[in-house]
Amino acid sequence: MNESIKNKEFNETSAMVMCIGIKSSVEQVNADVDEFNALLESLQDTDIDIIKFGSQNNMLNKDGIHL
Repeated sequence: MNESIKNKEFNETSAMVMCIGIKSSVEQVNADVDEFNALLESLQDTDIDIIKFGSQNNMLNKDGIHL
C-alpha cells in the first residue's frame, strides 16, 4: 500500500467494488480496500473515531465515489 496513505488521517472506510463476473484486477482492488480498511481501524487507538456503515450499490455516484 502507498506509504503516503498510511500517514494520513481518515474518518471512514472505503467501499468494496461490486461487479458481476469479478476479474482479477477487481479482486486486487477489493484486497487493497480490505488492507486500507484494516489500517484505518488500527488508527482507532489514536483518538480517531471510525464510522462503520453498510455500503450498497445505490450509494454510488456515476463517477464511482461512495456517499
